[in-house]
Amino acid sequence: MPDGKRKTEKANRSDYKPFQVDEINTGRQFVRFANSVELSLGEELGADKEAIFDAQIRYTVEEHFQKRARLRAHGIKVISLFFIDRVANYADEDGIIRRLFDRAFEELKAGHPEWEKLSAEEVQAAYFAEQRPRCAGHGKAHLRKRRVLSDEFKALWERIKHKTRYAVEIDTDKLLDEAVPDVEREAISPPRVTITKVQMAVDEGGAFQALQASAAKKVKDLAGRYPLPNLVDVMSNLLENTTPPVRLTRRTLLEVFRRAGNKQVALDNPHEWASVAVRVLKDKLMDQLVDGIRYEKLSEWYEMQQILDAEVVEVFSRYAAKPDVDKDKTVYDLIPCDSDIEREFVKGLEARKDVKLYVKLPRWFSVPTPVGDYNPDWAIVMDGWEEDGKHVLYLVSETKGEDWRTELRPSERRKIECGAAHFGSVQLGKDGALDEVDYKVISDASELP
Repeated sequence: MPDGKRKTEKANRSDYKPFQVDEINTGRQFVRFANSVELSLGEELGADKEAIFDAQIRYTVEEHFQKRARLRAHGIKVISLFFIDRVANYADEDGIIRRLFDRAFEELKAGHPEWEKLSAEEVQAAYFAEQRPRCAGHGKAHLRKRRVLSDEFKALWERIKHKTRYAVEIDTDKLLDEAVPDVEREAISPPRVTITKVQMAVDEGGAFQALQASAAKKVKDLAGRYPLPNLVDVMSNLLENTTPPVRLTRRTLLEVFRRAGNKQVALDNPHEWASVAVRVLKDKLMDQLVDGIRYEKLSEWYEMQQILDAEVVEVFSRYAAKPDVDKDKTVYDLIPCDSDIEREFVKGLEARKDVKLYVKLPRWFSVPTPVGDYNPDWAIVMDGWEEDGKHVLYLVSETKGEDWRTELRPSERRKIECGAAHFGSVQLGKDGALDEVDYKVISDASELP
């Protein structure tokens, strides 16, 4: 599923609502969702995995028997495929999928003469494709060392290099007052396994599309099937598996349940209720932290030598921009851009005579925030105005669309607010920890002063 796609749109499941894919990292083998939940390869949250696999396998085996009976006279061979989540779940002798298939086949083959004398081992086969590493690149960026050693760059770096730490305050009563009503408003259904029959089609681009062929059929009701878990433990575990991890006292988590008016829902579907409660709690908590955040400058900084040491940098970007080196405005001869907006922004910076220097800040240049490290986009040096008494302007800029406040994911918007509080921003009304720097969020170079 591509980054940014929401699972609820694909699966029509309300419990998937908070799980919008934010990042799929094949190198470190994890998926991060927009609600900051992060799952490593093989991990799961909230699902009754065995019940779901069992229902899927039984339904498929029964369908196979019936379809084979209908099509045998026409000489058509029926093959049913299982796409599995992990090779070990089938390849191991005690793998969950192998075990469930063997049991389902042995129980369902009664009444189907064609299959009664066959064992589960005789009717299955496996193929596991070999994974090949994939790599992509756009080119190499070469450092223009003379520009890094210029007085303009040194003056810019001196103003933006400092690291900071932040302080926040939490009002627990306010957090509970805001979170509990939202938890109560969420629609949470009892746990169940449903099966919907679809027809698979391949579009012109080679992508599979599922065309629904039947209404959803409930095959198993899971309410009350298992002992009630410790809700506080479940909520605490979910919070610790977010990025960054969040810790609230057990008393606070217990108070959410105590105040909630939908306690029976929590008893019927504890895992989904806990997931909803954690999502709401974290959302309210992060807003509270960011709104009152204050940064303090440390006696630590990013060394300019880190840039000087990176004489050749691999650029992995489909939007890389090639600056005009004759204009001498930047420190590399190739600039990695994350979007068309950024690439157009570079063109705008190149075209403006009052822009003396600009730098796409490296990934290691980050600002700590309660919602994860923030990587600002650009640092810029411009001519100032005589009437303001500022001959040179030093800016840190974030390039986003015009409607960034409403279009960005909450975590990304909060990081921008924290960036403004770190550097200082007239635009966003933030007093920063650094001197003589102004932070701006813009969509076009023409919006610079």
